[in-house]
Parts: sequence; structure tokens; C-alpha cells
Amino acid sequence: TSLGTEPALPKTWSYIASLVRLYLISLAKSKSEGSDIESFIQQLKSMVKTSQQLIEQLEPEIQAFANSQSTHKYFAISRGGPLLSTANEGALKLTEAALVRSIGWEIEEAAHGAWVSTGENDWVVVNAVKGPSMEKALKLAEGMKDIDARVWVITNQPNMFKGVDQITSLPGQYSEWLMPILS
Repeated sequence: TSLGTEPALPKTWSYIASLVRLYLISLAKSKSEGSDIESFIQQLKSMVKTSQQLIEQLEPEIQAFANSQSTHKYFAISRGGPLLSTANEGALKLTEAALVRSIGWEIEEAAHGAWVSTGENDWVVVNAVKGPSMEKALKLAEGMKDIDARVWVITNQPNMFKGVDQITSLPGQYSEWLMPILS
């Protein structure tokens, strides 16, 4: 017996709240060991206003994208470093809220076979922020275009990506370690 589709109630705020709590615990520990954490604290505090502005700025773009993809049923979300958990969370939210088949890829693993499940016109979201995994993100975006996948890059370095289908620009002033909150 089918009871129908369960209402989608994604809990993204609980994920963000967990990130912030973990940042604060880590900072308290670092401070107790004598580290200077003031610049990191200031970045974290400024992200509240930045997040609000980013949501307001990107909402029309994201809504238009969602409307144009109403029949699309596969997304792969790839990230590296501290953004990997956010890739997995994003894939989970797409599945929960939009009933879309999605998967989170670690950027290094994507190059070693995960991409095989990606077909022509499937969407690959590449989160590429300034940091150690940027070069791999560039290569992944190029490779996905080579197999005719659609590529959406979410980045704080938009001028580095050419020939992708969509780019969402993020503020560039934050540490890579804080970017999971914005991406």
C-alpha cells in the first residue's frame, strides 16, 4: 500500500548550526592552547550578514534554475577539503526536498571512477573555493564538460572557470575552512 509522497522538510539550518558549534568548540580549544583566533572569530561573525545578503542576491538565480530543471533527475555534487560534508549534505537535501537522485563526491574520488555514473546532460555541481583542492576542481569541471555533462560551479574564484554552464559566485574574503557555511 502506498501512502503517497512524504512532505519534504529539509533541516539545513541544523547542519549550519552544527558547523558553527563545531567551529566555536575548535576555536575555544585553540584559544586555550594560546592560539590567536581573533581574525577567525571576526570572519565568523561577519558571515551572518554576508549569508543574509548572499541568500537575497542568489534567490532569483536559484529559483530560475530550479524551475528550468523540473524534469531533471540526477545531480552529482563534488567538493574537496572542508567542503566535502557540505557536498554530502547538499545531495541529501536534493533527494529529500526535490526527490532528485543525487550523490556527493569527494573531488579526488570523482576523478577515479565516480564520474562513470554521469551521463550526457546530467548536472555536476563543482564547489571550488580558493585552497588546495582548486586545481582538482578545475580539472573535474573540464573533464565533465568533455563527456557532455552540465557543469555548475560554485566558487569564490569565478574567473578561473571557462566554458561551464553555470557559475555562482561566492565572497572571496573568507577562509576555506569557513566556506561550508556559504556554499
